[in-house]
Amino acid sequence: MRLISLKMKNINSLKGEHFIDFNSQPLEGAPMFLITGPTGSGKTTILDAITAALFDRTPRLNSKTTRALKSQTAETAFIELNYIVKGDEYKNIWQIDKRDNKKISIFKNGELLAPVKLNSLASKTLEIIGSDYDTFVKTIILAQNRFDEFIKSSPEDRRKIIESITDNKTLEKIKIAIRQEYEVFGQKYGELRQKLSMLETIIGESDIKSLETAFSEKIELVSLEKGKAAEASKKKAALENLKEISGELARKEKSLRELNAGYDFNAAASEINALKAVRDRYASIITDIKNREAALEEKRSRREREAETLAALLSRHETAAAAREKAALELSAFNEGYAAKIADIATVKSLYNSLGEAVKNYEAALKKSQTANNARTKAEAARDAVSKRIKAAEAEKEILINKNQQYSIKFEDGESALFEFKSDIEKLKNLKADIEKFAAEIKKNETAASAASARCAEIKKRLDSFAAEIKELDIKRAESEASRLRLEKDFEEASVSSAVVALRSSLAEGAKCPVCGSVDHPDAKIPAPAAIDALKIKAAMKAEEVKIKQIALRAAELEKNAAADKAALGEITADLNAKTAGGLILNEEFNEKISAAKMLEKTLAASSPFETGDFEKAAAEWAEALKFMAAQKEALGKLETAIEIDKNNYKNACDNIDILKGSETEAASAAARLKENKDSIEAEIGRKGGNVNPLDAERRLEELKTALNEKYSAAESAFNSINSLKESKKHLIENFDAEISGALASLAAARERFESALQAGAFTAEAALEGYKKLGSLNIMETEYNEKLSLKNNIEARTGELKSFIGGRNFNENDLETAREEERSAAARLETLNREAGEIEAQIKKQSSLIKEYESLKAEHKKNSEEHEVLEKLYLTTKDNQFRDFVLSFYLKNLLLLANQYLKVLTAGRYELLFDLNSANAIFIKDYFNEGREREINTVSGGEAFMASLSLALGLSQVSAGDARIEFMFLDEGFGVLDADALEDVLDMISRLDNIGRKIGIISHIQQVKDRIETRIELIKNNDGSSNIKIY
Repeated sequence: MRLISLKMKNINSLKGEHFIDFNSQPLEGAPMFLITGPTGSGKTTILDAITAALFDRTPRLNSKTTRALKSQTAETAFIELNYIVKGDEYKNIWQIDKRDNKKISIFKNGELLAPVKLNSLASKTLEIIGSDYDTFVKTIILAQNRFDEFIKSSPEDRRKIIESITDNKTLEKIKIAIRQEYEVFGQKYGELRQKLSMLETIIGESDIKSLETAFSEKIELVSLEKGKAAEASKKKAALENLKEISGELARKEKSLRELNAGYDFNAAASEINALKAVRDRYASIITDIKNREAALEEKRSRREREAETLAALLSRHETAAAAREKAALELSAFNEGYAAKIADIATVKSLYNSLGEAVKNYEAALKKSQTANNARTKAEAARDAVSKRIKAAEAEKEILINKNQQYSIKFEDGESALFEFKSDIEKLKNLKADIEKFAAEIKKNETAASAASARCAEIKKRLDSFAAEIKELDIKRAESEASRLRLEKDFEEASVSSAVVALRSSLAEGAKCPVCGSVDHPDAKIPAPAAIDALKIKAAMKAEEVKIKQIALRAAELEKNAAADKAALGEITADLNAKTAGGLILNEEFNEKISAAKMLEKTLAASSPFETGDFEKAAAEWAEALKFMAAQKEALGKLETAIEIDKNNYKNACDNIDILKGSETEAASAAARLKENKDSIEAEIGRKGGNVNPLDAERRLEELKTALNEKYSAAESAFNSINSLKESKKHLIENFDAEISGALASLAAARERFESALQAGAFTAEAALEGYKKLGSLNIMETEYNEKLSLKNNIEARTGELKSFIGGRNFNENDLETAREEERSAAARLETLNREAGEIEAQIKKQSSLIKEYESLKAEHKKNSEEHEVLEKLYLTTKDNQFRDFVLSFYLKNLLLLANQYLKVLTAGRYELLFDLNSANAIFIKDYFNEGREREINTVSGGEAFMASLSLALGLSQVSAGDARIEFMFLDEGFGVLDADALEDVLDMISRLDNIGRKIGIISHIQQVKDRIETRIELIKNNDGSSNIKIY
């Protein structure tokens, strides 16, 4: 995620609109910039705006109270944050309307995304940037007084943060996928084993060899029955064929008889030959006569039609002549009175022109009079309305003055006092938060001190026990030493005694004593005293020696344990003293905070214009009151201006009414005079031309003249056209008469030639003409004759074939029915055998399929068994949190390696961060300047905590991956816990951080920080408590 720009309007002290462009100079090229300004100017507001736009939360306000970001007295507020994630440009617009309703809109590459509710904004932001709110404020924005939240978080919370900024979620998905695959595969594996077991049972109960033997026997029976069935079918088919052929023969013979009876082949042949003779001899002559007769008939018919047309034309000719005469008479009559009518129209036209001018003047005067009357009436109504408005405004002004006087007394200090009041509320809230924090710290310190004290008492008690036991062991060791010495002495005596007894028993008379050399042994026969058992003494000595060693070992163990406890006691005592001292400091600071809070509450109560202990409610009511006062003041100003304007308008209205009354009287007199002139002209027009408009009369006269001329022209044209057509028809009929005379002569000559030809031939004229009439049907007759002759020949040929096939056989229907029954019986027996064989074959196939499936399942089971074993190992490896913790420990180790690079620079090699995989990934800090002592990270001091937090945050920026890569960081007022040298080290290191690709914004009012950072966003405080932004 990379910031592009931030636009704000009416956010806290940043009233009006403000814009910060992180993508332009000077901020674009600066890896580090300073946000500076006096206290209360709104430095932290910039960070609040970023987190509000992304999560509707800030480090100081939750989602229910972010409405407090809106500047007091402002009606609306908005935040517009532009940023880039994975190449896509996003814009979040967070806004508050006049009714304090909040709304969020998110755009991606210029297009509005689906509506997002405020309660789901955090999850939408997590989806976009890959970071939730807690991760964001603990690693990206190190807020004021909360910079150490990451290191003071529980190991579980730190795990969640590392998960959210690394690829560990992907590994969690892998873990889930393995579990799901294991469960699904395990179910399938179980089903496979169950199915395999079932198949083993089924296959074990079957006898496939018996089935195969029975199938072979059935197949042999099927083969025999098929032969019988084929023989029966063959016999039936032969009888059915004989039946069919016999039937066909009978039908053919019947058809032949019907054909010979219905058609005379000899007569038809004779008629066809006679017609062919006529056709060959007289066809051309007869055809010529027929054509001439047809032509003559056509000419007669056309002549008759033309004669009918001529008769109709003669009637139309008479009508057209009468119409032409009538039109001529009408036109002549019109032309005789035309000049007089034109003169009358001209006179009336002149009068109408005068009337039009008179009417126009009269209507204008009348309109002017009416306008003057309306203007006067409106002016009087406007004057009365202004008078009422002035009275109402004066009354409202009096009410507003009274209200302003009431509020001015109570809220005379205005917005500056409200700003101070709200600032004190924020201070009080911070103090209360600090008090709660100190109370928790005190309780935590007391609990730890109590535990340390109890631990000291326990160790002291154990040391006393060790000392008592050591003292007792010293006594026992002394007793054992004395006992051992006695036993040694007894052992020596026992050894000598045993030697004497043995020597005495070995002496013999006359033999030399090996000790004294005497051969006389007077005491040899005296019984020796009982010998002491040297072996028992020696065993007792060994037991005492073992006892002494055991006492020495136990004493050494006790001394070692005592030494360790003494060392631990020293450390715990030192820690207890430190906690006691720290507790005193905490109590002192706690009491100071309580006193400051009480003082501030008194100050707030004294400065509050309301008698309530709810200061935030008072601030809200105060803001509403100021807003109301501003609105009332503005309304009063507008009202006074409106009253002044209305008074001026009232005077002008009165003056205007007097002027309008004079204009109205003058206009009424002029209208009366013009009406008299108009009425006089209208009377003259009535006498001259009636009430007809002269222009209309002139137009109608000209239209009538044109119509009469057109009517005469049309009648003349129609008469001439009909007359011409009549003459044309007469000439055409005369031509037809001449052509008909010629055609009659030609027809007579053709008939004479025909009669001459008949006299020369053997035919009479009647026979020749009759034959000629039938010549048109000759082709049809020939075709019919040939078709029937061919049919007859075919029938006779087929009848011969059928008789030859049948021979001397006769068909019997009973024989055919018997054959059919035999075929049905054979087919039924064959069907039964085939069904039985099919059932056996199906059983064989089913058994074979089961065996094949069983073998396949066995192979699959073996393969799946191996896969199941592998999956089970994977599942057991990733079960519970082992896999997650392993991956997180890898990331945490890498994080600490990176963080230590920065921490060693900041602390001159004094501190190093460590983690313990066996302690839920707890983070420890090792102090090389204090004999390498290790302690948990959440126990470090303020300066150490700041440097550790900064180092971890910088490390997090380098281990973050994927969507969680955020290319900026803000540090809010965390430098106050550093001494001058440490601050210089921090600033030196930050200035060399170009290579991590992160822009760092630092909020501070410390001069040493200001001197080191040139690029700045400065907030300049105005007199009214608001601020402006300057970037340079």
